[in-house]
Amino acid sequence: MSLGSDDLQTSLLQHATPDVTLRRSGSCAVAEWITSVKARLRSSKNLRSKLIALVILVVVTVILIMYTCLSCGGGTQCAGICSFSSLKPMKLKADDEVTCNSTEKAFIGKNPAKRLPQAIIFGVRKAGTRALLEFLGLHPDIVVNVVEQHFFSNDVNYSKGLEYYREQMSASYEQQITIEKTPKYFIDIMAPERIYRMNHSVKLILILRDPVVRLVSAYAQLVAKNKENNITYPPLEEMVLDENGDVNLDYKLVQVSVYYKHIIHWLEFFDLHQIHIVDGDKLITDPYYEIYEAEKFLGVGHKIQRDIFFFNKTKGFYCVRQCTSSTSPPCLGETKGRQHPPVDKKLVEKLRNFFEDKNEKFFQLIHRSFNWTTLIV
Repeated sequence: MSLGSDDLQTSLLQHATPDVTLRRSGSCAVAEWITSVKARLRSSKNLRSKLIALVILVVVTVILIMYTCLSCGGGTQCAGICSFSSLKPMKLKADDEVTCNSTEKAFIGKNPAKRLPQAIIFGVRKAGTRALLEFLGLHPDIVVNVVEQHFFSNDVNYSKGLEYYREQMSASYEQQITIEKTPKYFIDIMAPERIYRMNHSVKLILILRDPVVRLVSAYAQLVAKNKENNITYPPLEEMVLDENGDVNLDYKLVQVSVYYKHIIHWLEFFDLHQIHIVDGDKLITDPYYEIYEAEKFLGVGHKIQRDIFFFNKTKGFYCVRQCTSSTSPPCLGETKGRQHPPVDKKLVEKLRNFFEDKNEKFFQLIHRSFNWTTLIV
Protein backbone atom coordinates (compact mmCIF):
# COMPACT_ATOMS: atom_id res chain seq x y z
CA MET A 1 0.00 0.00 0.00
CA SER A 2 1.40 3.41 -1.01
CA LEU A 3 1.33 6.44 1.24
CA GLY A 4 -0.36 9.69 0.29
CA SER A 5 1.52 13.00 0.34
CA ASP A 6 0.22 14.16 3.71
CA ASP A 7 0.53 10.72 5.29
CA LEU A 8 4.11 10.35 4.07
CA GLN A 9 5.18 13.75 5.44
CA THR A 10 3.57 13.00 8.79
CA SER A 11 5.28 9.61 8.95
CA LEU A 12 8.69 11.07 8.11
CA LEU A 13 8.42 13.83 10.68
CA GLN A 14 7.42 11.37 13.34
CA HIS A 15 10.62 9.43 12.68
CA ALA A 16 12.70 12.61 12.61
CA THR A 17 12.51 13.50 16.30
CA PRO A 18 15.91 12.91 17.92
CA ASP A 19 15.80 11.25 21.32
CA VAL A 20 18.18 10.01 23.97
CA THR A 21 18.61 6.68 22.18
CA LEU A 22 19.79 8.48 19.05
CA ARG A 23 22.28 10.54 21.03
CA ARG A 24 23.71 7.39 22.57
CA SER A 25 23.93 5.41 19.37
CA GLY A 26 25.43 8.31 17.38
CA SER A 27 26.14 7.58 13.72
CA CYS A 28 24.51 4.11 13.86
CA ALA A 29 21.12 5.61 14.75
CA VAL A 30 21.42 8.18 11.98
CA ALA A 31 22.23 5.43 9.47
CA GLU A 32 19.25 3.31 10.61
CA TRP A 33 16.91 6.29 10.35
CA ILE A 34 18.10 7.13 6.82
CA THR A 35 17.64 3.49 5.76
CA SER A 36 14.09 3.54 7.13
CA VAL A 37 13.23 6.73 5.24
CA LYS A 38 14.68 5.38 1.99
CA ALA A 39 12.44 2.32 2.32
CA ARG A 40 9.40 4.55 2.72
CA LEU A 41 10.44 6.54 -0.33
CA ARG A 42 10.66 3.39 -2.42
CA SER A 43 7.16 2.40 -1.30
CA SER A 44 5.71 5.70 -2.56
CA LYS A 45 4.45 5.77 -6.17
CA ASN A 46 3.44 9.40 -6.19
CA LEU A 47 6.19 11.62 -7.73
CA ARG A 48 5.10 14.73 -5.87
CA SER A 49 5.12 12.84 -2.61
CA LYS A 50 8.64 11.57 -3.32
CA LEU A 51 9.97 15.07 -4.01
CA ILE A 52 8.46 16.47 -0.85
CA ALA A 53 9.76 13.52 1.11
CA LEU A 54 13.26 13.99 -0.34
CA VAL A 55 13.38 17.63 0.77
CA ILE A 56 12.25 16.64 4.25
CA LEU A 57 14.86 13.86 4.27
CA VAL A 58 17.71 16.26 3.52
CA VAL A 59 16.62 18.91 6.02
CA VAL A 60 15.94 16.46 8.83
CA THR A 61 19.21 14.58 8.19
CA VAL A 62 21.19 17.80 8.62
CA ILE A 63 19.28 18.62 11.79
CA LEU A 64 19.87 15.12 13.17
CA ILE A 65 23.60 15.23 12.50
CA MET A 66 23.96 18.64 14.14
CA TYR A 67 21.83 17.57 17.11
CA THR A 68 23.77 14.34 17.56
CA CYS A 69 27.13 16.12 17.45
CA LEU A 70 26.14 18.79 19.91
CA SER A 71 24.69 16.20 22.27
CA CYS A 72 27.44 13.58 22.19
CA GLY A 73 30.22 15.95 23.26
CA GLY A 74 32.73 14.52 20.82
CA GLY A 75 32.84 10.97 22.22
CA THR A 76 33.91 7.90 20.30
CA GLN A 77 30.34 7.23 19.19
CA CYS A 78 30.52 10.45 17.20
CA ALA A 79 33.44 9.36 15.04
CA GLY A 80 32.77 10.31 11.46
CA ILE A 81 30.12 12.85 12.39
CA CYS A 82 31.63 15.27 14.90
CA SER A 83 35.00 15.76 13.21
CA PHE A 84 35.15 19.45 13.93
CA SER A 85 38.84 19.27 14.80
CA SER A 86 39.71 18.31 11.23
CA LEU A 87 37.89 21.24 9.70
CA LYS A 88 39.83 24.24 8.44
CA PRO A 89 39.26 27.46 10.39
CA MET A 90 36.39 29.52 9.04
CA LYS A 91 37.11 33.13 8.19
CA LEU A 92 34.70 35.89 9.07
CA LYS A 93 34.67 39.43 7.85
CA ALA A 94 35.71 42.00 10.43
CA ASP A 95 34.79 45.63 10.00
CA ASP A 96 38.25 46.81 10.97
CA GLU A 97 40.21 44.14 9.13
CA VAL A 98 39.13 43.78 5.53
CA THR A 99 41.84 43.78 2.89
CA CYS A 100 41.44 43.59 -0.86
CA ASN A 101 42.73 40.03 -1.01
CA SER A 102 40.38 38.82 1.74
CA THR A 103 42.95 37.72 4.28
CA GLU A 104 40.71 38.32 7.28
CA LYS A 105 41.86 36.85 10.58
CA ALA A 106 38.62 36.05 12.40
CA PHE A 107 38.15 32.39 13.33
CA ILE A 108 35.48 30.21 14.82
CA GLY A 109 36.85 27.92 17.51
CA LYS A 110 38.49 28.03 20.88
CA ASN A 111 39.55 31.29 22.43
CA PRO A 112 42.92 32.63 21.25
CA ALA A 113 45.91 32.16 23.50
CA LYS A 114 49.48 33.38 23.71
CA ARG A 115 51.91 30.76 22.43
CA LEU A 116 55.64 30.42 21.99
CA PRO A 117 56.60 31.22 18.38
CA GLN A 118 56.74 28.32 15.94
CA ALA A 119 58.88 30.43 13.61
CA ILE A 120 61.46 33.16 14.17
CA ILE A 121 62.90 35.74 11.77
CA PHE A 122 66.39 35.95 13.24
CA GLY A 123 68.17 38.32 10.87
CA VAL A 124 69.74 40.18 9.24
CA ARG A 125 69.44 43.77 10.39
CA LYS A 126 68.82 46.26 7.55
CA ALA A 127 68.04 43.45 5.10
CA GLY A 128 64.25 43.82 5.05
CA THR A 129 63.13 42.03 8.22
CA ARG A 130 60.32 44.52 8.91
CA ALA A 131 58.93 44.32 5.37
CA LEU A 132 59.08 40.52 5.49
CA LEU A 133 57.23 40.45 8.81
CA GLU A 134 54.56 42.87 7.60
CA PHE A 135 53.97 40.91 4.39
CA LEU A 136 53.75 37.55 6.17
CA GLY A 137 51.36 39.13 8.65
CA LEU A 138 48.82 39.48 5.83
CA HIS A 139 48.29 35.73 5.89
CA PRO A 140 45.22 34.63 7.88
CA ASP A 141 47.09 31.64 9.34
CA ILE A 142 50.04 33.71 10.55
CA VAL A 143 50.20 35.97 13.62
CA VAL A 144 53.25 38.22 13.84
CA ASN A 145 54.72 39.79 16.94
CA VAL A 146 55.56 43.32 15.85
CA VAL A 147 57.81 44.19 18.81
CA GLU A 148 61.38 42.87 18.72
CA GLN A 149 61.79 40.92 21.95
CA HIS A 150 65.57 40.47 22.16
CA PHE A 151 64.81 37.57 24.47
CA PHE A 152 67.49 35.11 23.36
CA SER A 153 70.12 37.83 22.84
CA ASN A 154 69.68 39.62 26.14
CA ASP A 155 70.76 37.94 29.39
CA VAL A 156 68.37 39.97 31.52
CA ASN A 157 65.37 39.13 29.34
CA TYR A 158 66.39 35.48 29.03
CA SER A 159 66.70 35.13 32.80
CA LYS A 160 62.96 35.93 33.08
CA GLY A 161 62.14 32.55 31.57
CA LEU A 162 60.05 31.18 28.71
CA GLU A 163 56.76 31.98 30.43
CA TYR A 164 57.70 35.66 30.34
CA TYR A 165 58.64 35.28 26.67
CA ARG A 166 55.34 33.59 25.85
CA GLU A 167 53.40 36.39 27.49
CA GLN A 168 55.04 38.88 25.12
CA MET A 169 53.56 37.13 22.07
CA SER A 170 50.39 38.17 20.27
CA ALA A 171 47.39 35.91 20.89
CA SER A 172 46.71 33.27 18.23
CA TYR A 173 44.44 30.34 17.49
CA GLU A 174 45.63 26.74 17.32
CA GLN A 175 45.47 26.78 13.53
CA GLN A 176 47.80 29.77 13.31
CA ILE A 177 51.58 30.16 13.36
CA THR A 178 53.14 32.76 15.64
CA ILE A 179 56.24 34.51 14.30
CA GLU A 180 58.69 36.62 16.28
CA LYS A 181 61.35 38.85 14.73
CA THR A 182 64.60 40.01 16.30
CA PRO A 183 67.44 40.59 13.77
CA LYS A 184 70.09 40.68 16.47
CA TYR A 185 69.69 36.95 17.08
CA PHE A 186 71.73 36.28 13.92
CA ILE A 187 74.92 37.78 15.32
CA ASP A 188 74.44 36.76 18.96
CA ILE A 189 76.62 33.85 20.06
CA MET A 190 74.12 32.52 22.62
CA ALA A 191 70.89 32.84 20.61
CA PRO A 192 71.16 29.61 18.57
CA GLU A 193 71.54 27.34 21.58
CA ARG A 194 68.89 29.14 23.60
CA ILE A 195 66.36 28.90 20.77
CA TYR A 196 67.24 25.23 20.30
CA ARG A 197 66.50 24.59 23.97
CA MET A 198 63.11 26.24 23.58
CA ASN A 199 62.15 24.25 20.47
CA HIS A 200 64.64 22.20 18.47
CA SER A 201 62.16 21.92 15.58
CA VAL A 202 61.41 25.65 15.31
CA LYS A 203 61.37 27.11 11.80
CA LEU A 204 63.95 29.82 11.23
CA ILE A 205 63.81 32.55 8.59
CA LEU A 206 66.86 34.53 7.56
CA ILE A 207 66.62 37.45 5.14
CA LEU A 208 69.82 38.70 3.51
CA ARG A 209 70.96 41.47 1.22
CA ASP A 210 74.18 42.17 -0.62
CA PRO A 211 76.66 42.65 2.29
CA VAL A 212 77.89 45.97 0.89
CA VAL A 213 74.38 47.30 0.30
CA ARG A 214 73.35 46.17 3.78
CA LEU A 215 76.38 47.90 5.31
CA VAL A 216 75.59 51.20 3.56
CA SER A 217 71.93 50.93 4.58
CA ALA A 218 72.91 50.42 8.22
CA TYR A 219 75.27 53.38 7.99
CA ALA A 220 72.49 55.57 6.56
CA GLN A 221 70.34 54.65 9.55
CA LEU A 222 73.06 55.68 11.99
CA VAL A 223 73.55 58.99 10.20
CA ALA A 224 69.82 59.72 10.35
CA LYS A 225 69.51 58.83 14.03
CA ASN A 226 72.50 60.97 14.97
CA LYS A 227 71.14 63.85 12.91
CA GLU A 228 67.93 63.76 14.94
CA ASN A 229 70.08 64.43 18.01
CA ASN A 230 72.07 67.15 16.22
CA ILE A 231 75.12 64.91 16.03
CA THR A 232 77.23 64.67 12.89
CA TYR A 233 78.22 61.07 12.23
CA PRO A 234 81.68 60.54 10.63
CA PRO A 235 81.89 59.84 6.88
CA LEU A 236 81.53 56.19 5.84
CA GLU A 237 85.10 55.95 4.60
CA GLU A 238 86.46 56.95 8.01
CA MET A 239 84.41 54.25 9.69
CA VAL A 240 84.98 51.27 7.40
CA LEU A 241 88.69 51.80 6.71
CA ASP A 242 91.53 51.65 9.22
CA GLU A 243 94.66 53.78 9.34
CA ASN A 244 96.30 51.64 6.64
CA GLY A 245 93.36 52.00 4.26
CA ASP A 246 92.22 48.41 4.76
CA VAL A 247 88.66 47.42 5.62
CA ASN A 248 88.20 47.73 9.36
CA LEU A 249 86.89 44.39 10.60
CA ASP A 250 86.46 45.88 14.07
CA TYR A 251 83.68 48.15 12.79
CA LYS A 252 80.40 46.52 13.80
CA LEU A 253 78.63 47.23 10.51
CA VAL A 254 81.36 45.31 8.71
CA GLN A 255 81.21 42.45 11.19
CA VAL A 256 77.47 41.93 10.67
CA SER A 257 77.95 41.60 6.90
CA VAL A 258 80.45 38.76 7.27
CA TYR A 259 77.60 36.26 7.13
CA TYR A 260 79.55 33.00 7.24
CA LYS A 261 80.97 33.71 10.70
CA HIS A 262 77.46 33.97 12.13
CA ILE A 263 75.69 31.16 10.27
CA ILE A 264 78.29 28.67 11.50
CA HIS A 265 76.92 28.97 15.04
CA TRP A 266 73.36 28.31 13.85
CA LEU A 267 74.36 25.23 11.86
CA GLU A 268 75.84 23.75 15.02
CA PHE A 269 72.30 23.39 16.39
CA PHE A 270 69.94 23.42 13.43
CA ASP A 271 69.81 21.50 10.16
CA LEU A 272 69.94 23.61 7.04
CA HIS A 273 66.43 22.50 6.05
CA GLN A 274 65.11 24.31 9.14
CA ILE A 275 66.48 27.62 7.90
CA HIS A 276 64.70 29.39 5.07
CA ILE A 277 66.74 32.12 3.43
CA VAL A 278 64.89 35.03 1.86
CA ASP A 279 66.59 37.09 -0.82
CA GLY A 280 66.15 40.60 0.56
CA ASP A 281 67.14 42.21 -2.73
CA LYS A 282 64.45 40.25 -4.59
CA LEU A 283 61.92 41.06 -1.87
CA ILE A 284 62.29 44.67 -3.01
CA THR A 285 61.80 43.93 -6.73
CA ASP A 286 59.41 40.95 -6.56
CA PRO A 287 57.92 40.52 -3.09
CA TYR A 288 55.26 38.05 -4.22
CA TYR A 289 57.78 35.35 -5.17
CA GLU A 290 59.70 35.59 -1.90
CA ILE A 291 56.50 35.55 0.17
CA TYR A 292 55.23 32.57 -1.84
CA GLU A 293 58.39 30.63 -0.99
CA ALA A 294 58.10 31.63 2.68
CA GLU A 295 54.49 30.40 2.77
CA LYS A 296 55.66 27.08 1.37
CA PHE A 297 58.40 26.79 4.00
CA LEU A 298 55.99 27.59 6.83
CA GLY A 299 53.50 25.02 5.59
CA VAL A 300 50.58 27.41 5.20
CA GLY A 301 48.37 27.78 2.16
CA HIS A 302 49.23 30.29 -0.54
CA LYS A 303 46.76 33.04 0.35
CA ILE A 304 48.79 36.20 -0.24
CA GLN A 305 48.04 37.08 -3.85
CA ARG A 306 50.28 38.89 -6.31
CA ASP A 307 47.81 41.69 -7.01
CA ILE A 308 47.91 42.89 -3.40
CA PHE A 309 51.37 44.37 -4.02
CA PHE A 310 51.88 47.60 -5.91
CA PHE A 311 54.97 49.68 -6.55
CA ASN A 312 54.95 53.03 -4.78
CA LYS A 313 57.01 55.45 -6.88
CA THR A 314 57.27 57.93 -4.02
CA LYS A 315 58.60 55.36 -1.57
CA GLY A 316 60.65 53.51 -4.15
CA PHE A 317 59.48 50.06 -3.07
CA TYR A 318 56.42 47.82 -3.04
CA CYS A 319 53.50 48.51 -0.73
CA VAL A 320 50.32 46.61 0.05
CA ARG A 321 47.06 47.40 -1.70
CA GLN A 322 44.29 47.48 0.90
CA CYS A 323 40.61 48.35 1.02
CA THR A 324 39.50 51.64 2.52
CA SER A 325 38.11 49.87 5.60
CA SER A 326 41.51 48.53 6.62
CA THR A 327 43.27 50.10 9.59
CA SER A 328 46.68 48.62 8.71
CA PRO A 329 49.21 50.95 7.06
CA PRO A 330 49.58 50.18 3.32
CA CYS A 331 53.29 51.06 3.34
CA LEU A 332 56.19 50.82 5.75
CA GLY A 333 57.09 53.86 7.82
CA GLU A 334 59.27 56.81 6.88
CA THR A 335 62.36 55.17 8.36
CA LYS A 336 62.12 52.35 5.81
CA GLY A 337 63.48 52.74 2.31
CA ARG A 338 65.72 55.57 3.48
CA GLN A 339 67.83 57.20 0.76
CA HIS A 340 71.44 56.01 0.88
CA PRO A 341 74.24 58.59 1.03
CA PRO A 342 76.53 58.77 -2.02
CA VAL A 343 79.44 56.34 -1.76
CA ASP A 344 82.73 56.65 -3.61
CA LYS A 345 83.06 54.00 -6.32
CA LYS A 346 86.58 53.10 -5.21
CA LEU A 347 85.30 52.42 -1.69
CA VAL A 348 82.53 50.23 -3.07
CA GLU A 349 85.07 48.26 -5.10
CA LYS A 350 87.33 47.85 -2.05
CA LEU A 351 84.40 46.57 0.02
CA ARG A 352 83.32 44.14 -2.69
CA ASN A 353 86.82 42.73 -2.93
CA PHE A 354 86.93 42.38 0.84
CA PHE A 355 83.64 40.45 1.01
CA GLU A 356 84.24 38.26 -2.06
CA ASP A 357 85.96 35.31 -0.39
CA LYS A 358 83.79 35.64 2.70
CA ASN A 359 80.66 35.43 0.57
CA GLU A 360 81.99 32.29 -1.08
CA LYS A 361 82.45 30.65 2.32
CA PHE A 362 78.90 31.55 3.16
CA PHE A 363 77.57 30.12 -0.12
CA GLN A 364 79.32 26.82 0.57
CA LEU A 365 77.74 26.58 4.00
CA ILE A 366 74.18 27.22 2.79
CA HIS A 367 74.52 25.36 -0.55
CA ARG A 368 73.26 28.39 -2.42
CA SER A 369 74.72 31.46 -4.08
CA PHE A 370 73.62 35.05 -4.67
CA ASN A 371 74.60 37.57 -7.30
CA TRP A 372 76.06 40.22 -5.06
CA THR A 373 78.51 41.82 -7.47
CA THR A 374 76.27 43.83 -9.79
CA LEU A 375 73.84 45.51 -7.41
CA ILE A 376 73.94 49.28 -7.20
CA VAL A 377 74.78 50.58 -3.72
